[in-house]
Amino acid sequence: MKKAQFIKKVLKEKPELSNVDTFFYVSPVEHILSGFCCEITPHGAYINRFLYPLFDKNEFIHLTYSQRLKYPDGYIDFDKVDKKELANEFLSRINGYVDSAYDYLTIQQFCHCLDERPELLDHEHAQMIFGYAMVLLNEKDKAREYLNKAIAELRKPFYDECNQILTLLDEDLESAKQVILSWEAEMKESIGLRKEK
Repeated sequence: MKKAQFIKKVLKEKPELSNVDTFFYVSPVEHILSGFCCEITPHGAYINRFLYPLFDKNEFIHLTYSQRLKYPDGYIDFDKVDKKELANEFLSRINGYVDSAYDYLTIQQFCHCLDERPELLDHEHAQMIFGYAMVLLNEKDKAREYLNKAIAELRKPFYDECNQILTLLDEDLESAKQVILSWEAEMKESIGLRKEK
């Protein structure tokens, strides 16, 4: 099954989902994408329960905040399942998890997910994004704590962005928020995220 056919079939069968490529997410969307990603390889497809904070301005959506579905749901082996059945198989495997995608639509819920998976906050990029989330939640001291942890390990361009927010935090929380929200708007535009219907 070609990727375009796969996407069309998934969206037809699950109209409550929207997509960016093979990232299928639930609505409403404000700051967080929450849903399922199908990573298609020549030999099979990996299924991830994904979260993506849209204020993580990047060239693409990545799976840093995601987890593969538990075995056996997390992998479709093309030696056992015909590629023509990929959409049906993907849908049957995510079916039991769709309700959980609605549990992580807000910044607070995203932060709760990071609290549940503290190993993520060992990574400087996740520390930076958690710091940005704290800015958006008016948690200035916690934001500064995580941004200072992150900046010690970050490289350009993220170092410069993180430094900009740290500098703004010393001056004006609202200005820091506006910069982060402008990055979010850029990310939404770059992935073709349309406004909710």
